[in-house]
Amino acid sequence: MTLTRFDKDTQVKDLAGGLNYNSDIIEDHFDAINPHPQGRLVLDVSGDQDINLTAEQARSGQLIFTGVLTGNINVFVPCSCMVWHVQNQTSGKDWFLSLDYTLTIKTGAGNGVLIQQASLPDHPRIKRVLCDGTDVVWADGSQIVEDNLHEENPDAGYYIRWANRLQKCWNYLGTIEELTPATSSSNLPLTVYYYDIIEINFPKPFATRDPFIVCNANTEYYGDMYVQALSKTPNHFDMRIHSLAPFRLARNVSYMAVGIY
Repeated sequence: MTLTRFDKDTQVKDLAGGLNYNSDIIEDHFDAINPHPQGRLVLDVSGDQDINLTAEQARSGQLIFTGVLTGNINVFVPCSCMVWHVQNQTSGKDWFLSLDYTLTIKTGAGNGVLIQQASLPDHPRIKRVLCDGTDVVWADGSQIVEDNLHEENPDAGYYIRWANRLQKCWNYLGTIEELTPATSSSNLPLTVYYYDIIEINFPKPFATRDPFIVCNANTEYYGDMYVQALSKTPNHFDMRIHSLAPFRLARNVSYMAVGIY
């Protein structure tokens, strides 16, 4: 029987060096405070130019981007299997489109994900992503990746997006005064009064024409009311309020829509 022996001056030294190098990477990745600053990378990405992270920068377990964006940018990471907690603390808005400038983290060889701007201090938006060697994807399919819940009364309503591509949109339209309902019998035994609200826009579009939409409206004095969604598109829909008697006021008009984005 022959036992393998290591040359103490070369092979053992090389083996120890490799183990120490791997330990440094693991330590840097999980230690987010000094004396291992690589565990938490804070990087100013101001401007409109794409950013390429070095292998050393990408070892960090936390990636925090700051600065004022003047255009949409990509942050490129190496094509190596890693998990990061990412926070986009940048600011900057396209005032013509009234949209925040975007920051997407991706590899040069594959796809990536958009990290929504944080609204500090109440809405930190810390997201967990991973690189599978080609693409950067959400590390948890059930996590919320984008929303506008920090806004007070947004014009187009509220939305939540999950990493599994599920989206929920809703809005409260309030009370609609002095309706002038049309009438239509359509060979029915009773006269049906209806009122249409045209093009209720979703705060974020859906990917298909058929999100599931639930509508609500309470007509004044009459309980025999029915509400339905019509003319659904990925961007908006029409709401029709029915009643078997004339009405002048609709209260608590609202909707909720669920689908994919």
